Amino acid sequence: MNSTLSKFKRLERARILAPAAILALSAATGLTQTTLFDDNYSRNGMNSAGNLTPNFGGQTGIDVGSGITYSTFINGGSTTPPNSLNIQNSTLFKSATGQEGIWALNNNFTDSAILSAGGFSITQNILAVPVNASTPADRFCGYGVGLSLAQVNALNDDNLTSAGPRGSISGGTTGVAAYYVDLDSAGAVQIFTGGTLFDTVPISGSPTSGTLTTDFTSFADFNAGTTVQFTTFFNGTEIATASFDWTSTDNNYIAGSMRDSSVTAGEFNISTVPEPSTYTLIFSGLGLMGLLARRRKI
Repeated sequence: MNSTLSKFKRLERARILAPAAILALSAATGLTQTTLFDDNYSRNGMNSAGNLTPNFGGQTGIDVGSGITYSTFINGGSTTPPNSLNIQNSTLFKSATGQEGIWALNNNFTDSAILSAGGFSITQNILAVPVNASTPADRFCGYGVGLSLAQVNALNDDNLTSAGPRGSISGGTTGVAAYYVDLDSAGAVQIFTGGTLFDTVPISGSPTSGTLTTDFTSFADFNAGTTVQFTTFFNGTEIATASFDWTSTDNNYIAGSMRDSSVTAGEFNISTVPEPSTYTLIFSGLGLMGLLARRRKI
C-alpha cells in the first residue's frame, strides 16, 4: 500500500453516516451546499445519440449561465459526437469501440464560492463498467481536476501519450490532472495524483457500478504548490483520505474519461462543501444524539 496513503488514511477505512441524523443536524447548523454544475443528461426530450454538446437541457447550477459546454476526445484526436460519447435516456455512454473516450467542461472552477465554503465536491453516478477479464484495471469510468485550458485542448488517450487526464496503470504515461479517480471493471477504485497511480482500493463485492464522490478541502487558494486534502467515498462510504498539490495556478478545469465500449454514467455534480467546522458540529451532534439515545434506554 502507498506509504503516503497509509499515513493519511483513517484507522477505520469505511464509515457510513446515518442520513436522517445528518439531514436533521444539517438543518440545525445551516449546512448547505451550492451547486456549481449538475448534469443529469436529460436533454429536454432530445435524447438522441450524440446530443452531448449542442443542448443545455439537464444542466443546472450557478456556473451554467456562463454557457458550459463539453469537449470530447477519443483515440488521440478531438471528435464530434456521436463518434465517441453519446446521450440516450438520461445516460452518458461510451459508444465507440477501441480506446478511451474523454470529455471536459469548458469552465474554470475557481469560483470564489469554493474558497468561501472551504472546498468543493464532485459526485458521479457510474452505471456500468463492463467486466473485462484481460485488462480489468484498464477499463474504467472516472473524473479528474486541476487541468489548465491548454491541457484540456490537448487531451489525448492515457495509454498512448502523456496527455490524458489520469495516466496509465503501467506507468508508461503520466496524466495531466492533479487528481483523478475512477472505478474499474474489477470493482476497485483507482486514485491518481500528479498523473501517476497513487493507490488502488478494492471494494467489497467487486461492484462495477456505484456513486463515486470526492471532497476537496483544506486549501486557501488555487496557486501552484498549494496542498489540497481529498476524501474519496464510494456509495457514501469513506475509502481514502490523503493530499495532493495544485500543479499550476488558477487552473481547475474538470475532465472525465470512459474506457471500453458500453461504459455508462448517470448524473454528474460539482458543488461547494461545508466548512470543516460545520463537519465538526455534525459529528459532535451525532455523538450527542447517540448519548441521548442511550440515556433514554436507562
